[in-house]
Amino acid sequence: MTFRRIALVVLVLLGVVAVILAVRGFTSDDASTPEPKPSTTESPKGPQRATDYVENGIARRLTQVSGDKTRVTCPSPVSAKVGTSFTCKVRYANKDAVVSIAKVKIDGPDGHYTWDAEPVDKNQVDKNKDSEGG
Repeated sequence: MTFRRIALVVLVLLGVVAVILAVRGFTSDDASTPEPKPSTTESPKGPQRATDYVENGIARRLTQVSGDKTRVTCPSPVSAKVGTSFTCKVRYANKDAVVSIAKVKIDGPDGHYTWDAEPVDKNQVDKNKDSEGG
């Protein structure tokens, strides 16, 4: 290959990379609403983090997947430490019954989290309701 061909190939590759980076910078999974930043506060137990951003993120994703509007309730605040785990209750928006439990784990110092939802056994929900006095 001559120097001109090598230079041309390099320029074309740089152009393709620039276009890809530009497109990635202007798109996201859900461009309709930006993900809110998690708030962190101090307490005698150490840094604490509100979980409203987790509730909204899980509810949004489950609503997209199922087509049924859902609402999610998590304990709040929780420890802001990486590795903190907690569970959230998932309900359909127009029902009170818990239909799923989302297991959440904070895996980043910025509040990034991972989660997995499992359907709830109706008998277990009834037992929990009785033990909560409801």
